[in-house]
Amino acid sequence: MNQRRTVYRNCILCEATCGLAIDVEGERVTRIRGDVDDPFSRGYFCVKAHALAELHEDPDRLREPVRRGMSGFDPIAWPEAYRYAGERLAAIRAAHGPDSIAVYIGNPTIHNLDVFLYYTAFGRALRSRQLYTAATADGHSKNLVCALLYGDPATVPVPDIDRTDYLLVLGGNPVVSNGSLWTAPGLPRRLDALRRRGGRLVVVDPRRTET
Repeated sequence: MNQRRTVYRNCILCEATCGLAIDVEGERVTRIRGDVDDPFSRGYFCVKAHALAELHEDPDRLREPVRRGMSGFDPIAWPEAYRYAGERLAAIRAAHGPDSIAVYIGNPTIHNLDVFLYYTAFGRALRSRQLYTAATADGHSKNLVCALLYGDPATVPVPDIDRTDYLLVLGGNPVVSNGSLWTAPGLPRRLDALRRRGGRLVVVDPRRTET
């Protein structure tokens, strides 16, 4: 008989890192809830975390390396996958130069310690200038401003939303982004708390936003 239990994890899909209470039966996820005891999210979680069980159990999810063959994609062993990838990357770089290989790093990469540590070494080994991330797609202006103001593109100021008395938002819509970069999930509740304690929220934007 499968044992029923609740395990506690954090969602890794954005910087909000919402706490999750996950009910499992054996290896099957039966329910995902917000962890009311989590100090950051306090029970809040968005639709992305709610769908993690479907992602985990998706029949199309890759669970092992595959290689395209005559009949489609065929499973191969990890050693063979690493060897083949290394051979092809080396051949492409030799024939067309290092910039013929591009690397794209998605948002959850930052929350995976192994990938975060080694993707820079991998990029340097390739010697390619074609490095793209979720930030270059939609947030490079923020990194540029931080580099010019503070000396480093990764020095992103994060407001202490739970203690601030005056919050000025320039062209941002943190209610929609769920306070992800601030590690402040459930942001509408936090903004309401700011006003209740006498604080002021000012939004400067060419259009009226949810915030």
